[in-house]
Amino acid sequence: LDIARTNHLLKDYSKSEERAVMRGEKQDWEVLFRSLDNPAKFESVEMAGFLVDQAEEISSDDFDALARRLRQPGQAHRGIIVANHTLKSHWLYRRFVADPLPGHAYFENATQENATNLPADYIAALAQMKLVNPAAHKRLVEGKWGINYTGRMFYPEFERDQHVNGALEPIKNEPVRRGWDFGYNHPAVIIGQRNPMIDVMNMLGEYIGQEETLTHTIANVKVLCNDLFPAGATYLDYCDPAGLQKSDKGKTSVQILNDAKIFPRAFKQRVLQGTQIIRNMLTSRRGGRPQLQFHPRCVTLIDGCESGYQYADVIPGQDDKQEPKKDG
Repeated sequence: LDIARTNHLLKDYSKSEERAVMRGEKQDWEVLFRSLDNPAKFESVEMAGFLVDQAEEISSDDFDALARRLRQPGQAHRGIIVANHTLKSHWLYRRFVADPLPGHAYFENATQENATNLPADYIAALAQMKLVNPAAHKRLVEGKWGINYTGRMFYPEFERDQHVNGALEPIKNEPVRRGWDFGYNHPAVIIGQRNPMIDVMNMLGEYIGQEETLTHTIANVKVLCNDLFPAGATYLDYCDPAGLQKSDKGKTSVQILNDAKIFPRAFKQRVLQGTQIIRNMLTSRRGGRPQLQFHPRCVTLIDGCESGYQYADVIPGQDDKQEPKKDG
């Protein structure tokens, strides 16, 4: 608003109405300042354009709701979103970087590119961040996707240069191990193999679904495995005991897997016990390499290890249990 006033663009502004009127060459423009806590309130608004700041904090549904309102007659409809780099599993990365939508453009810049407009010691201070919080440095200073610098990293032992290996290949005659995480909103399956010769685990693939039935997930996982592994590969499958629970919707998740000739072993393990095993494998070395490595195609797993998986927030007055944050 200060810039608009300085350039005599601001014709009227009401703080109480969260509304401004800008002068244009041919007509004035009404600008509304609104939060996105409830996108449904925009359903009756016809927009010529919109701008969203900190778009990494909104959902794809929020974005779609705004895009549907770009319908004011006689206007060149435009939407602009400004966001910080975040995880590669985020909808922003999927829509605008990994698989760009037609008719959309993506621009990015790192902090160094704006150095002339920042205090002299600002970049130097950010450089020190690399020693304290490498994830924050990569996101804020280097401008890289795949990093979430908020919160406390659960696996600070993870180093992309050490634990991500694009040369990992399927091991002949070794069973493929799959872990199934059930759910309709975000079902997930991780896929790996153990190399018994040097006692290491190679994570070779992952499948992350969205709002789909288990039958759909099974079909997609089979296609992925057929692409990654030779015909006749054997599989060892694992799942949470919750997959054995009956519901009013019919068969259990394990029964549905059984119908597809998949017979998982269900077992329960304490969260901290499992995370400690992973931490030990990240720090242990076998045959000159870490005991646990990931192929670059395991985008969500890598995101989680690098900083997406975080310690739970400490509630004032309660003990810090050093447990991971539940992400749904």
